Amino acid sequence: MNDSEISKLLAQYPCTRLSPTTAITCPARLSWIALAKPIGSKTKPEDLRYRATLLFHPSSDLTELKKLAQDAAVDKWKDKLQEIVARCDGRGNPIFKKPLLMQDFRAGKVDGYAVGGWLCNVATKRAPVIVDGSMNVMNPADTAAVYSGMWARVKLSVRAYDKEGCGVIFDLEAIQKVADDNAFGGSGAGNADGFTAIAGAKPSAAATQSASSLF
Repeated sequence: MNDSEISKLLAQYPCTRLSPTTAITCPARLSWIALAKPIGSKTKPEDLRYRATLLFHPSSDLTELKKLAQDAAVDKWKDKLQEIVARCDGRGNPIFKKPLLMQDFRAGKVDGYAVGGWLCNVATKRAPVIVDGSMNVMNPADTAAVYSGMWARVKLSVRAYDKEGCGVIFDLEAIQKVADDNAFGGSGAGNADGFTAIAGAKPSAAATQSASSLF
């Protein structure tokens, strides 16, 4: 998508606060997705979750998301918040984790990352609902339709935590695809061009199902 199309998309769908603890983001590009089946993290491979990284365009207005995180932190720590945020580890590094991070450290090195943009890693233990612009449920295993690089609005819930570290995190609730774009890392737009039928092969049970029976 070009800059004009992105600007129009962001103006049409701004970040929207739904409740004291939930919001829907403005359109962001999804990256590093694991939506068909849960995976572990680098530090906790046993912690299986459905995951995605949201890449916000540098011109995105994230005021509502930042306010959502701020309110959750104030609600949990109240007048001790400044003290909590100022805590550092033995090397002087802050230990308070924020849900929004700058993309600059990967800009120009990884697809989709841009100087001045923000990113957010989200996850959930329950399979998130994914819908298209007409509210039709999408199959996360359909990599031609659900892929890293597409644009989506994401419903998030906020949570402040103080076990195994401290900070504020956004949990993934649901996803609405709003636009296609170039797939990251070659994912998403695969097809079977070039293959021919194998003599004597029988169709698998899955291949004989109609699309309507998948949901």
